[in-house]
Amino acid sequence: MTALVPLDNLLGAAFIGIILSTVIYGVTCLQVYQYFIHHSYRDTTLLKIFVALLWTIDSFHVALLATFYYEYTVTNFGDYIFLSKVNWPLMASDHSSTQVVLADTITIMVQMFFAYRVYLLSNKQIVIPVVIFFVGLGQLALAIVYVAKAEQVELISEIGKITRFGIGALAIDISGDAIVTIAMIYYLWKNKSSFKRTNSLVNTLVTYSLNTGLLTTVFTFVCLVLFAVMPNNNLIYSVFYFIEVRFYCCSLMSILNSRTALKEGRSNIVNVSTFQTTDLPSHGESELLEMNAPRIVGWMASNKSQGVDLELNEVDVIRSGSK
Repeated sequence: MTALVPLDNLLGAAFIGIILSTVIYGVTCLQVYQYFIHHSYRDTTLLKIFVALLWTIDSFHVALLATFYYEYTVTNFGDYIFLSKVNWPLMASDHSSTQVVLADTITIMVQMFFAYRVYLLSNKQIVIPVVIFFVGLGQLALAIVYVAKAEQVELISEIGKITRFGIGALAIDISGDAIVTIAMIYYLWKNKSSFKRTNSLVNTLVTYSLNTGLLTTVFTFVCLVLFAVMPNNNLIYSVFYFIEVRFYCCSLMSILNSRTALKEGRSNIVNVSTFQTTDLPSHGESELLEMNAPRIVGWMASNKSQGVDLELNEVDVIRSGSK
């Protein structure tokens, strides 16, 4: 039985993935704390609720992974028959099915966040954001189908029968991340001006977008390859999957908390909610820097303090600073 249930490839791989995933979750918790203590005072209630909801889902997902591992290493310790059954986080069982849905919910929420940024950067063209939206729905649909099919499989060795659904969901995930990253970089580059300071900041934001987008894309791609080519009786791919899921929430929180640091750069106006920049005199800089609350699809943030209306067209702000 031991040969049929390789512990290193199953429990060992899952252990590494959960540990690394939890480390990133710890960073996210610190960022959420810093956000609500230091960076959220100018943001709308809806944005704060969104952040709290995303963090709650992320926390619940981590808890489910811990529950799964406890079940296999403590509750059913030494039970190789139980270990050989399909009860893994990405396959079946009640809490495991919930884990899959939560993971894809986190992904879709963050991708919609960036889709709205693309919408603003593109002068409110809806084609690409709509594509991102349906890509996210497609990913969630395939994940649900995968879980439903997994309920009909009893042994880990039989998972190959439904692998195509998992591969499809991961492939769509990669597509969504790639579309967001390429669109962000394209529209940022398109909005470059003749101002050296503006272009320098745009280059910084392009680099940031590329790095964060590639991070999730690369981890998902490696997960996809391992999931497709490795034998069915392993969870080696879960190392990358568990980490990739954590990166979404962590990267979004880092964006929210980076606004203060960008504001202290002073020379340029930065709208972090859309990665848009413009050169303005220091007199107007302080006020316009408050117009950077990231907004989720359909959520138009507004801040009336000091007469600042956050529903201004940020793209026009860029262009006006480029003239």
